[in-house]
Amino acid sequence: MVLEVFTALGLASSIVQFVDYGTKLFSKSKEIYHSATGASSENFDLQVVSLTLQDLSNDLANTSYLALGPWSRDEKALAALAHECNKAASELVSLLKTLQNRKGNTKFKSFRQALLVMWKENRVAEMSKKMNRFRDQVALCLTKVMLYCCLVVLPLNSS
Repeated sequence: MVLEVFTALGLASSIVQFVDYGTKLFSKSKEIYHSATGASSENFDLQVVSLTLQDLSNDLANTSYLALGPWSRDEKALAALAHECNKAASELVSLLKTLQNRKGNTKFKSFRQALLVMWKENRVAEMSKKMNRFRDQVALCLTKVMLYCCLVVLPLNSS
């Protein structure tokens, strides 16, 4: 008797999870179908941010035009971090492009893309966190280099 109650509760729980997943899937499918870009709005926004960060970090990784003399340890660290940030952003952009529906927009293709997006959701979140960690480190290192320039290099050049 008690076992039957738990079995029924487990079945009800499974049904609720299935309905919830199906609802999310159809919602995502509808969003992709009506999207002009063939991507969910979340993935499109993430792709725009990643492309911008990729360009900025690429500029920072190639900072030879900033160096007035030999690079300091912090400038070398900044270039290395910027390179890694660029790599992480590049990987994320590549993944997001695979999650974009670019071959005509039918309901079935949108449904397939939505299913793929939901399957890769954890991977996208993981790669996004990695890129954000590098971005934070680049910002910190850049702040340190700029502070050094303002407090040490500029006063030396003005005297």
